[in-house]
Amino acid sequence: MAAKPIRRRSPIHLMLPTRRRSAGLLWWFLPIVAIAGWFYPYLGFLMLICMMAPLIVATFRGRYWCGWMCPRGAFLDYIMARFSRNKPAPAWLRSTSFRVGALIFLMSAMSFQLVHAWPNPQAIGRVFITLLTVTTVVGIGLAIAYKPRTWCGFCPMGTLSSWISLGKKPLTVASSCRDCSACAKLCPMTLTPHKQDTQSRANCIKCAQCVTRCPQKALAFTVTPQRPPLRVIAHANGMLEVVEAQAAVCGLPEAQGAVCNLPEAQGAVCSM
Repeated sequence: MAAKPIRRRSPIHLMLPTRRRSAGLLWWFLPIVAIAGWFYPYLGFLMLICMMAPLIVATFRGRYWCGWMCPRGAFLDYIMARFSRNKPAPAWLRSTSFRVGALIFLMSAMSFQLVHAWPNPQAIGRVFITLLTVTTVVGIGLAIAYKPRTWCGFCPMGTLSSWISLGKKPLTVASSCRDCSACAKLCPMTLTPHKQDTQSRANCIKCAQCVTRCPQKALAFTVTPQRPPLRVIAHANGMLEVVEAQAAVCGLPEAQGAVCNLPEAQGAVCSM
């Protein structure tokens, strides 16, 4: 069955309702801290939460923080998506070498500034506010020129989280997948979930847009995705044939208790 075409819609409307409401509340924290922090530098210490939390969450839920709890991610999804050209970013922005380079550069610059600011707490807070302001300006520019979450493709904390999160709450693809690429068109991170490549598995932010809108219902997190119901047909020569069926159980009495050994039905047992 051919997949239904995906209508061109605003990235905001493609978000799950729960995630859209969450982003509508979270995005305020970014401009408030970025602006107020210049007058009250102690607010900069809140940056430590946004730097450590993604790494902690990544150890058991992957990049879930990036998709559901990051104020900057919420700002890019909820605000900048309204002004974005929504064009794919150049591949080099997502390359491993560029991401590692961005990580080393930003962490080195921050460490250098912290050494000079130590032990003045206001100066230390101002270092974090400066880093927040500069990276936010870069993120806004990229969001306008390309897709809203282009920054997230090489965000230092996102890069570290992707290394930690590989294998945590993975997205699985069932055999019912028809390679229609609907999931790739919906992905805010410009990934290809249906291909199950290493980059897609590590950088998935668990937004679940692909899971809920897959025409074949072939995608799922951690649990086995839905696959077409199977039926065993017993032929006169004693051979068993596995075919897709409307019912989830094998309905022929002749095949009762037979184990389906074909790859697409491994371990299924006829129960009638």
